[in-house]
Amino acid sequence: MMCHLQFRNVCRANAGGSSHFGIIGIQKTFVIKFMTEITTPAAVGRPTVITESVVALLEEAFRIDSTVTEACSLAGISRDAYYDRVKKDEEFSDRMSKAQGVPFLLAKKTLMKAIIAGDAKLAMRFLSARQRDRYYEKQQTDAHVSGGFSLAALHEAAEAEEREMKRKEQVVSKVPIPHMA
Repeated sequence: MMCHLQFRNVCRANAGGSSHFGIIGIQKTFVIKFMTEITTPAAVGRPTVITESVVALLEEAFRIDSTVTEACSLAGISRDAYYDRVKKDEEFSDRMSKAQGVPFLLAKKTLMKAIIAGDAKLAMRFLSARQRDRYYEKQQTDAHVSGGFSLAALHEAAEAEEREMKRKEQVVSKVPIPHMA
């Protein structure tokens, strides 16, 4: 790069040896600015689309139970950009996971408040969901099969037939068997 004295001499030579530093000063400022812009290294790679304001929009969307597609649409980024950042940035991934968990925490808090207030029906539904083996209420449904028969009626008929077969077996077992000589 040219030093200040060399630059001044070049400018004087181009100006016919005159000392018009006003024009030369303007030229010098322009050339120095131009040279600085050329020699300053540019940032490597594409600039990130996920700025802090985009992160704030994503968190806001996730706190109201938005999907990734909805959150990315709100924030103005692609799903690919979102998932690339999740893979590469653990802190970002943790922030997004925490934001996605907020609606569930709020729902659980509301549920517990209602149960504490004495909502027995809600308490039973909670227990049947959390401890299904102990509190789940089995409900028998009566489904209709084509032809007008219901499954319950068919089941009842099969049980009646089974009882009749057992009764006949008992009657037959009481009949003496003649001995053959």
